[in-house]
Amino acid sequence: MRKFMMLLWLISLFFATGLYAGAVEAYTVDGTISETAYNWQRPDLTWTDSADDNSSGKIALPFPVTLGGKTFDAFDMDSNGYVELLSWTETPTGYGYGNVDDLIADNSSATYLLAAYDDLSSYDYGAYGYDDSLSDRVIFDYLTETYEDEGCFYLNNFEMILYQNGTIDWNFRFADYDSYDNDLFTGLYLGNTGTLLEGTDNEIPELTSYRYSPVPEPSSLLLLSGGLAGLFAVVRKRGR
Repeated sequence: MRKFMMLLWLISLFFATGLYAGAVEAYTVDGTISETAYNWQRPDLTWTDSADDNSSGKIALPFPVTLGGKTFDAFDMDSNGYVELLSWTETPTGYGYGNVDDLIADNSSATYLLAAYDDLSSYDYGAYGYDDSLSDRVIFDYLTETYEDEGCFYLNNFEMILYQNGTIDWNFRFADYDSYDNDLFTGLYLGNTGTLLEGTDNEIPELTSYRYSPVPEPSSLLLLSGGLAGLFAVVRKRGR
């Protein structure tokens, strides 16, 4: 009996330390972005704007969301293809257009959702806006030209969807562009951990979707290890 209890203790220790180490290693990479089945969601926009360089200003999220270990309850949607996530006490960076490297270098602690981030324009044609009427997601929609194509009626349509559980979708419906200024970067930058995750760059895809899947917090994996150790004890007791 004493030997068995020692074995049980070693097994539980193995799971606790092993899973904890694995959880910390996984958590520090902040999840992954991968291509997924195309899944366009038609938004019912509650706010829209047509502008060359403008933003929504700070808007409250309908729910708090945690990414990279930080909780956000507000956003600022920019016409150039990014959404900055904020806590309500923070001020938007208001960076505007550029390439992703300069954006991060100048605002390394900020968090951005990026879709074809570049110098974009909906001044002559199109619009950008969001749908925050749903209980578990916010849809950010762009119908826009690149600034290089401004006035040519070369429109591109894509959306980002932020879910309450931290999942993010990028859906690219159609693309029609001749030239662009920077890198059309699509992905996620987590300022709290300094992590940049890329979906694609130097293109606006068509009929294509990407998904960011967050990694569970280490604490949830530790609970799993404790539950497994408890299960060993119950099975042994019933077998006596």
